[in-house]
Amino acid sequence: MKFEVVNPNYEQSPFSGMDRSHWIEAGKFLLGGLFSHIKSIDDPVSPPRNEEKISYPSPGDQRGRIGAARFEGLARSLCMAVPLILEDENLTLNGINVRDYYAYQIVRGMTAGAETGFGTLNELIEEKVGPGPFQQTVECGIMGINLLISKPVIWDRFTQEEKDVVAGFLSEYGHYQTHDTNWRFFNLLALTFLKLEGYKVDEVLYKDHLEYLLSLYAGEGWYRDGNLFDYYSAWEFILDASLWCKYYGYKYEKEAAAVFEKNIGLFLSSYWRMFSEKGESILWGRSGIYRFCVSSALCAGGFLKKYDSSPDFTFPSARRLMSGNLLQFITKEEMFVNSVPCLGFYGPFLPMVQSYSCVSSPFWCSKAFLCLILEKEHPFWTEKEENPWDQTKDFVCTLGAPGIRFVNHKESGITEIKTSKFMFDGSSDYLPAYARAAFSSSLPWEKMAKTPAEAMAYKLNGKEVPTSFAFCKDEMGILYRTAFFDIMKSRAKKVDMADIEVPFGTLRVDRVRVNDRPFTLTLGHFGLPIEDGILEVKEGIVEYEKRSLPYIIAKAKNLQTAIVLYSGWQKLSYCIREDVNAVSKNSCLIYASYTREKFYDKSEYLIALYLTKDADSDFSPEELSAFGGRERVDFTGIDGFVCL
Repeated sequence: MKFEVVNPNYEQSPFSGMDRSHWIEAGKFLLGGLFSHIKSIDDPVSPPRNEEKISYPSPGDQRGRIGAARFEGLARSLCMAVPLILEDENLTLNGINVRDYYAYQIVRGMTAGAETGFGTLNELIEEKVGPGPFQQTVECGIMGINLLISKPVIWDRFTQEEKDVVAGFLSEYGHYQTHDTNWRFFNLLALTFLKLEGYKVDEVLYKDHLEYLLSLYAGEGWYRDGNLFDYYSAWEFILDASLWCKYYGYKYEKEAAAVFEKNIGLFLSSYWRMFSEKGESILWGRSGIYRFCVSSALCAGGFLKKYDSSPDFTFPSARRLMSGNLLQFITKEEMFVNSVPCLGFYGPFLPMVQSYSCVSSPFWCSKAFLCLILEKEHPFWTEKEENPWDQTKDFVCTLGAPGIRFVNHKESGITEIKTSKFMFDGSSDYLPAYARAAFSSSLPWEKMAKTPAEAMAYKLNGKEVPTSFAFCKDEMGILYRTAFFDIMKSRAKKVDMADIEVPFGTLRVDRVRVNDRPFTLTLGHFGLPIEDGILEVKEGIVEYEKRSLPYIIAKAKNLQTAIVLYSGWQKLSYCIREDVNAVSKNSCLIYASYTREKFYDKSEYLIALYLTKDADSDFSPEELSAFGGRERVDFTGIDGFVCL
């Protein structure tokens, strides 16, 4: 099962071939896979599971947890169904009218005591599922916005009794406790729908949610989600805020709407840099199973009253990236297990699955299809596709507020991001998704394993990886960060990092501050998937300014990675790893290592070049010694490190 673009429209969309009609067909394709498991209007959204070790519900779970999983499937897939039924109310999949199915299941699921119900708040409290907050709160938020968008075809056709059942369910969770993160939006959206429909809402509570969300703004368009910066800023704080402005804020909360509007514009002016030239997204942060949901924010400007697009990011640029991001995934057969998106990146990949996920959680990707509620005549759909990479001359952008650097490698079309401003306990299952020196659009992060090195992560004595990155500064084009191995206990083990962007990669200058002796530090490259058993690893020497620099290159079917040692690092190695890669069963990791035996001996900067490119041509001597045109710089004299 995979999607194919039939009769591509290259006149309007020269890069992807996707116009509005292709998006509609893609939605039907994805929703059709889900409906293949729905035999009658009475069947809940509950596709078969292929994983039960991490995701919920677990064996023996109460009805409330089982109901939450059903609610996830219904509410999240409805984001995709709503635009389709607004286009065609008679849409039928697997012999079932889609509009009638969702309308029926919404009321049935929210009815107290229903056999396949979602679990009312009182039922969960009586079952002692927990004190809350509950997963149902999340789905109430997206249900609120779905009901607003689909009001003429779903809500307005409910009887008053049915409306009261739905409103009562949404009100219970909307007024109940929630997490002080993006979850505040879910309460806000559920209550917003109720307010617009004339139901009583606690105004003090409503204002508190709104003001708290505004307080999470960090700057440069980005919001802090709890103590993290990640894609939640995009698909919650940007997309949901734009929809809130459109349906409620502009009329009833003009001041808050104006703030959101300004911040959304700032966010979109640089967020496009998060994607490769083809529109591919980067596996980064938690909830990676939502896949192309990351591009859903790119259409947010279309819902605003006033949106001043930046010269290098326009509506046709947004469509180009969103279409490319969609095709990155749905054209791959391995993404579909039992005809629905699996718990993984492309194929199943358990290391990126969190315990709050269920089999239907990946349908959060449906939020990307909300671009279809933009009018057919909107420039997003009518103007010719543009490549934002062709509109800019600046391919490196650093944002201090979220602590992120975007690097768009024009020579390869690959995007890398360098992130910071996170803090974890060493046992956190979120750690592998954040604690990397860089993330790539072509090479997803790998599971951390019992090997001497980790993919794009520092590793100390074969055991510890950093649990926190601090953003220091961006000066003269050099990005300064600090990686702490255990900031919760001590600041005595850390690496000061300086990144200098060069063609195809990064020149890394590190200063190690570890008091223990002896110690060995390693830094791996991106893990290289071994596809079809194709792999070549070679070592050699490249001459640079009368110096002989050792290098190692790993070349697979589609991509190749290289490390060139300039100073400090003592050894180059590689290892073949199994079941750690999101793309293939086996992968190759090349890495550099450095050992210090004595206390108080001479320390030195660790300087190495880390490169990535397609496998269709070998690295040239110039590329292996291309230190960013800085031939006259004494790299061992960099003095811009900030001590933290």
